[in-house]
Amino acid sequence: MPKITVATWFTLARIAMTPFFAYALAAHQAMQAFLLFGVACLTDTADGLIARRFGQKSDLGAVLDALADKLLLTVAYILMAVSPGDFANPIPVWLAACVILRDGLILLGGAWLRRYRNLGVRQLPPTVWGKWSTTFQMVTVVLSLVGNALRQTIPYFLFVCLITLGLTLFSGIDYLQRALTRGRLDAAGTVPADGAEKAG
Repeated sequence: MPKITVATWFTLARIAMTPFFAYALAAHQAMQAFLLFGVACLTDTADGLIARRFGQKSDLGAVLDALADKLLLTVAYILMAVSPGDFANPIPVWLAACVILRDGLILLGGAWLRRYRNLGVRQLPPTVWGKWSTTFQMVTVVLSLVGNALRQTIPYFLFVCLITLGLTLFSGIDYLQRALTRGRLDAAGTVPADGAEKAG
């Protein structure tokens, strides 16, 4: 059984907070939702610092950390889009749909390639587009939560949403293209064991 480190406990705490965050959003308790999200972000920072400082990095921690982040963002996008209530800055439904569909297509596409095409797609390293996409998705949620908690409209919020939409679409297309390319190289036996693509 994998050892659960202190860093991993912080990650598990973030996962445990997600239902309370979801309840606060569903009940339109904007300030509580903002505070819970802030605490969750602090645990995210803490688990990363502890893992690096005390050598507590692990495969389990990496998987749970990614799961915790994705759960938190998914809950935020769904509930602030489909149940906006009196929120001053609800997330547009079209943006929430794009973010959720992008993640879903990546998961389903990867599973289909492995199961039915036997392409053996390896885990692809993150790109600058994926990092910017995640950053803007987080910024969008933070701006929405802050504005909702203060009951004030955030200037240029729609513009930020449009940037997030563009980055999400582009990063999703880029990921699928790289997965297909890597899958073809794997099938042809042209990718070395270390995962680096051969030139030419």
